[in-house]
Amino acid sequence: MIRAAQVSEKTSVEELKTRYLRRRLEQWRAEITERLETIAINASTIRSLRSKYSDDASFLHGMRQIVVNALVANKFSRFAIRPYGNTAGLYKDADGALVVDSIQMVDDLDRMLVQRWKQQREKNASEVVLYLTPTDVKKLATVYLFKNKDDLDRLGYSIISSRERINTDK
Repeated sequence: MIRAAQVSEKTSVEELKTRYLRRRLEQWRAEITERLETIAINASTIRSLRSKYSDDASFLHGMRQIVVNALVANKFSRFAIRPYGNTAGLYKDADGALVVDSIQMVDDLDRMLVQRWKQQREKNASEVVLYLTPTDVKKLATVYLFKNKDDLDRLGYSIISSRERINTDK
């Protein structure tokens, strides 16, 4: 059903201008919000990561760390906490020290970064930019906040406690 504003002799020109300006303001607000919440990894950052990491897995993990930091800054609230599997995650070892095992499972962010990198890798290095728009972020159902101790360190976290985890999967 389409609704059209009826313009009658009673509708003043000033009121029509006000309606138009309100619509434009809402459009501008939406565009600005989209730009502010878009996560962009620019060409120079990609080049520096590429020179730092020789293999694709490490390179993509470096990009992942940048995106996770941006997600935290944008107050992303759907980070997956569990399951990490039988031995992966945060736990105390035999000496009582807290340990973070690497998480090998692939989440939605990993899949998205791999797909985007495959699309971009053949381009000239100065042209490669990776974007994650708010729409892309909404598609992320499973994202691990950290996948190893280095991730926690880069996020500014220290391990100060642990809690027991019981795996009920059979």
